[in-house]
Order: sequence, then C-alpha cells, then structure tokens
Amino acid sequence: MSTSSNSTSTTIQAQQVSIAIGGVHVRVDTSTFIRLSNDLRKRGALLIHGVAGTVHKNHVYILAYNGVLFITKSREPLPLVPDIEARELQPPL
Repeated sequence: MSTSSNSTSTTIQAQQVSIAIGGVHVRVDTSTFIRLSNDLRKRGALLIHGVAGTVHKNHVYILAYNGVLFITKSREPLPLVPDIEARELQPPL
C-alpha cells in the first residue's frame, strides 16, 4: 500500500469508529508542541488534528504518547501532518 492509501485508510477508519484515548492531559504552547511532536513521533507517538469551536474556530492538536496526551490549540494550522484527522472532538478539550 502506498503512503497515500495508508493515510486515506486511516482517515476512513477514524471517521467510522469513535476513538477514545485516555491518560494524563498536558496543555502546552504551540512551539513546545511542535518540538515534542518532532521528537516523540519518531518514537511512535500518534498525532491527531481537529477543528473545534462554534464562533471562533481553533485547530486542536493532540499528541498521544505512553498514556500522556499533549494538547495545544491554535487559530492557524501548525506545520505538522497528522496521523488522524478528527471530524469531531469531544470535551474536555
């Protein structure tokens, strides 16, 4: 399977199944998040992106690694390619 097919397959699976990830939630600023993402994704961390908000749209990024969820929000997209594109994010984000 090509990388494009894998990405499409992952997106389809994420849309069909509600994924629950638990653990410690750590909010960090965007620059720290980008640094953590670049380091931890080499070790198998999963990067999830979604858009949240009704009036003001925010890009929400979640980095899941060993039971810890690193979370950041940004008005603009970050220069990261997510593993999963969430169509809906549930609180407590």
